Amino acid sequence: MNQAAHFVNGATMRMYEHQDIRIVGKVQESGDGKLVITTSDNKLVTVIQTGSRFSFPPGTIVSALGQPQIQGQDYNLRCDMCVKLSDNFDLEAFDKLVPMMTGKFKNLFTVQ
Repeated sequence: MNQAAHFVNGATMRMYEHQDIRIVGKVQESGDGKLVITTSDNKLVTVIQTGSRFSFPPGTIVSALGQPQIQGQDYNLRCDMCVKLSDNFDLEAFDKLVPMMTGKFKNLFTVQ
């Protein structure tokens, strides 16, 4: 990863296919080198681990960094890094910020 990582939700992943993104969601399943998360806008995304292995119990809120690969209704993220966020992280508030983070003000929210 050598470019900026855009903050997205499930609906905006398609805008950044094959680019670096950061997505936030709640773990539904974990195992076999992947996580299934529900994003802030309730889209199911399979996070496929490409680097070091990580595991989080269901209900954990995580931020995953990687490149989306979308085929039809299957949303996958080839993930280089995934970190646990606070148990108090507000997914609904994050989702309300996504239009600003992917729109007019995206340069303020892009992680370099």
